[in-house]
Amino acid sequence: MRSDFSVDETSNKCQGNHKDEVTNECNVGIVGNWTSANYGAQLTYYALYKTLADMDKNVVMIERAGLGEKEENGLFAENPYPKNVIKKSYATITDMKELNDSCDTFVLGSDQLWRYGLFEQHSMNEFMLSFANCDIRKISYATSFGFPEIDIPPKYISKAKYLMNRLQKVSVREKTGVDICKKTFGVQAEQVLDPVFLCNVSYYKELMVKSTSEKKDSYIFCYIPYNKNIENIIHIIENMAERLDKKIVCVCNVSKETFNFGDEKKLILDEKKCKIEDWLYYLYNSDMVITTSYHGYCFSLIFNKQVLAMFSNTNVLERANSLAETLNIVKPYLIDDFNIENCFSEYLIDYNVANERLASEISRSIKWLEDALNSKIEYEKSDLLWDAIGTEIADIFSENDEYKRKINRNRQEKRNTVIFGAGLILDDYYKEISQITHPMYIVDNNEKKWGMTMYDGIECVAPETLKDIDNPYVIIAVKNENVINSIKKQLNDMGIRDIVHIFEFIKKKDR
Repeated sequence: MRSDFSVDETSNKCQGNHKDEVTNECNVGIVGNWTSANYGAQLTYYALYKTLADMDKNVVMIERAGLGEKEENGLFAENPYPKNVIKKSYATITDMKELNDSCDTFVLGSDQLWRYGLFEQHSMNEFMLSFANCDIRKISYATSFGFPEIDIPPKYISKAKYLMNRLQKVSVREKTGVDICKKTFGVQAEQVLDPVFLCNVSYYKELMVKSTSEKKDSYIFCYIPYNKNIENIIHIIENMAERLDKKIVCVCNVSKETFNFGDEKKLILDEKKCKIEDWLYYLYNSDMVITTSYHGYCFSLIFNKQVLAMFSNTNVLERANSLAETLNIVKPYLIDDFNIENCFSEYLIDYNVANERLASEISRSIKWLEDALNSKIEYEKSDLLWDAIGTEIADIFSENDEYKRKINRNRQEKRNTVIFGAGLILDDYYKEISQITHPMYIVDNNEKKWGMTMYDGIECVAPETLKDIDNPYVIIAVKNENVINSIKKQLNDMGIRDIVHIFEFIKKKDR
């Protein structure tokens, strides 16, 4: 506990006097998922780091507990952070309390940190700054719940509400996040831009200089992370390239042979091997962008590219639509609704208008961040109790939850688990399933998906494959009740009785 604070007996509020003014000497700790092997995640935190550094803050980068040693460069070809910026990895939340001695302010970063299905107890602890003492300034910048509705289990809501109300200032990335904060937590939040927009573009250009990419002329840049509609997307890409007489540079996880375009007109890069410097270089120098990625969409707007942003996941679509509404530009669309005949007029972006709106939003978002960094710290005397024992209790609960998960995982690994249904439901919930079990196969009745490599390298196979599996345990990942009943009958006809629906399977995890 820091000793340099006073208590105002008349108001029963404590005030951290040493933080009434944020000076150049203060250390700011950025907390988040900044080492994740994802272009958007790593660039989001790089952008927030550079933005705060330009405000003359001494910044340190802090990851969640229990990750062990981090890769030095991640997806960057060269580590973009000075050595003294990266904090050591902490084993537990309690260990992270050490950071209170070196940081005057903690800034919770962007991306889906409050999506419980992705980070579980991390979302309830590190990503709500539970380790930060009450006399330390705590703010969130453009943090996201991931969904239009909250997915934190009801039994954790009261704890989440308490931790959220310990934050001095809260901002979120999507408009739906503002409503969640107000209705669920009683917190006044403001929507701000994703950090990638705040960062000076010159820093991205400095990264591109380090690219060793093969120079291309007149091409469409495509960034397509795994998508269940990959065949439709490839057809759209090839059609657009042919109509515009352009080459294709595509970063994705499908083979070159999946494209029917001539080899001399395409460059297909493995997203696991393409470095951030190269990714930025190819996007920046392209004539047009086609993407199914939210941050691919963001950087297209930053670099003023005509972009076709296509999403099969309605949650990602909502995220992109929120940004489009803010900039008053045409909204992205679901892949199934795309009409290639209209894209040359209906989907064009007027950047004279968009840049004016964007500049205004950047100024507003930066001002919000500056004001938050200077916000007054007030807290109740009772908050000192959390500082004393709160994280230790959280560690105990985390250990118990992890123990339960290990038991569940061991039980599942002894069964031949498969998932039936390679659609939107699996897109949304695979992360949660993967924390319990690693499926042998993904099964689907759509023969166009057979042979495709999906999540974690799992192959999609025909239902007939189940006949060759000893005692398969089938998780149905479909929402429509009629389809569920049809699949159950199909499985029963094959003699398979060990069946569970995906929602019921996930619920069992917390029991």
